Amino acid sequence: MKIPLVLFAASIAVFSGCEKSATISLNYATTGIGVHNAAKYDVGKVFVWQPANNLVRDLADVDARASGYSETPVQATTDTAREVRGFVTSNNFQATPAQRASMELKASNATNIAYSNYKISTSDDTRGAMAAYINARPEAVAADWALDEAIASGGTYYVTVFKTIETETASLEVGRELSGSASVNVPSVEGDVNISLSDTSAIQCNGRQRCFFDVRIYQPYRNGSGNYDFRRPLSKGVDRRAFVEDLRGSIR
Repeated sequence: MKIPLVLFAASIAVFSGCEKSATISLNYATTGIGVHNAAKYDVGKVFVWQPANNLVRDLADVDARASGYSETPVQATTDTAREVRGFVTSNNFQATPAQRASMELKASNATNIAYSNYKISTSDDTRGAMAAYINARPEAVAADWALDEAIASGGTYYVTVFKTIETETASLEVGRELSGSASVNVPSVEGDVNISLSDTSAIQCNGRQRCFFDVRIYQPYRNGSGNYDFRRPLSKGVDRRAFVEDLRGSIR
């Protein structure tokens, strides 16, 4: 389902000549409190990620409740997720990565997600949970996760869901502000761009659901005892936004 942003925001673009347009999907949109949880992932979900190949693969569900796990009581209130940034999925003109990012940020200024009666589940020891999962069956898991190959490559990462936010309701809100402008201006693009939002219905949550999640990214290595272990990567560009973009592409 594709909904033009103009339906929500009065007028988003003024055209002259050939209309430039782009579509921004909100499926797995990133927000200030987490990622839109289209697949309803739970704490302990593990993925393997190869950024060089834009590849994400679902690996396992580890027990992240053994230690360092906590749940807040249900917060009987309504709050707002801001910085709702989707992904440009199509455009009818040549757009650079910087221009696509500019369009995503422009639409982000006009979108929020209102959610109510939420509960936060968090694991502060996802690294330990992965290590325990591997140590229970080291040879089998090392082969299944291709750990030795990942360590040798230096460019393979393991990503865990460490937090989910369960809500009673969640719904998209699109405002009129657009930074005080009635048009979307993109650097180095002549004229304005008409932006449409797609996958807006996926944002809707009715009844208790895990509507948001967040991840931690790890790089594998062998520790001083010769066991498999994980550390946070230092590589530039290895971040949540890049992971979610590849996750979206891998599950289409």
